[in-house]
Amino acid sequence: MIKSNSKRGWIEIVEAFVAVLLVAGVLLVVINKGTFGKTDISEQVYTSQLSILREIETNDAFRSEILAVPILPAKVPTDIQDRINLRAPNYLICQGQICLLSDKCVLSSAVEKDVYAQAVVITTTLQQGSGATGTIAVNANGAVTGITITNGGTRYNNGVSVIIGGGSGATGTITTDTNGVITGITITAGGTGYTNGATATISNAYRQLKLFCWTK
Repeated sequence: MIKSNSKRGWIEIVEAFVAVLLVAGVLLVVINKGTFGKTDISEQVYTSQLSILREIETNDAFRSEILAVPILPAKVPTDIQDRINLRAPNYLICQGQICLLSDKCVLSSAVEKDVYAQAVVITTTLQQGSGATGTIAVNANGAVTGITITNGGTRYNNGVSVIIGGGSGATGTITTDTNGVITGITITAGGTGYTNGATATISNAYRQLKLFCWTK
C-alpha cells in the first residue's frame, strides 16, 4: 500500500511537470508570434530618407529656398514638400522641417506612431567661401540695412546666401568677381542686435534639414 501511494505521488509530480512545460511552450509560441509578426522596416525607411535628402541637398533651387526661409523652425516650402511626397514610399508619410544647426529639430505636431528621422546640413554651395568682412550700417532697431565690404575673402560663389555675424538673423545675397571675392552684398533679412559701424563676418549660410517619416 505504501509502495502504491509512493508510485502515484511520483506520477502526479511528473504530470504536473509536463503540464508546466506545456503551458510554458504555449506562452513561448504566443510571444514568438507577436515578435515575428512585427517587421523591422527601419533600414529601408532610413535608406529612403537619405535618398530624398540627398536629392534635395544637391538641388541648387531647393537649397536657396531653404536658406531663404526667414523664421525658424519651419516646415519646408510647398514645392519641396511636394517632391518629398513624390519620392516617399507609398507606405510612409514624410514631413520636412528646417531648423538652425543649434536647434533640437522636432516635428511641429505630435504623431502617435514610431517616427523615423534623418537630417542633413544645407549650405549655399558645395564650395565654401571664407575670410570676408564688412562694416555694418543699421537702423534704430539694430537691424542691418547695408554692409560696406572691407575684405572680400576668397572662394565665394556669386549670388549665394550668406549669414552676417555680429548680431542675430541677418542674411544677404552676395556679388563676387571672377575670383570669388565679394564685391557687394544685398541685405535680404536685417536681423537684430547689430551695432552701427561694427565689423561683421560674412559666411556661407547653413540650415538643418530634417526629414520625419512614419507609417500610414
